[in-house]
Amino acid sequence: MKLMANKTMTKDELYSAIEAAIIRWNLDGTKTAGSLTREIMLIIKHYEMEKDVIEELAERIGKEIDS
Repeated sequence: MKLMANKTMTKDELYSAIEAAIIRWNLDGTKTAGSLTREIMLIIKHYEMEKDVIEELAERIGKEIDS
């Protein structure tokens, strides 16, 4: 799983990352469903963390503009 540290993941990229994880899991044939689930959860967590950071920054900027 390749997650980009300096780029915000869009919803399309989120879907693509999950789809790629499923395809890799299907082609591998040796991984468990649990390993696929863990990888998908990591992808989602990464997406949500980025979203939270952006929302927090927007809130901080809004407060600075208002003051």
